[in-house]
Amino acid sequence: RSVPENQNAFAVGLMGTFARLIGGLIGPVIFGVILDHSCSLWDENCNQRGFCWAYHNDTLSLLVFAAMATFKSLKLIAYLLAWHFYPVSQESN
Repeated sequence: RSVPENQNAFAVGLMGTFARLIGGLIGPVIFGVILDHSCSLWDENCNQRGFCWAYHNDTLSLLVFAAMATFKSLKLIAYLLAWHFYPVSQESN
């Protein structure tokens, strides 16, 4: 509704590209940081940190909940801003 009719396909393609970039690249990095912060036992060889053997479940659940609550809050703020600033067209009245 917010783009001209002749640019609708381009807008949908651009939206899909951004959604894949944000979800496919940034999401795994954020959850990787969450997993690294909740690790309680690292595999270490020659003073180099390897993979995690055990996770602290309370910390992991708290960080995942905080990340999801943050993302949902950002989504709600974006929705409310779009609802507030989106002009109502005369056709819908």
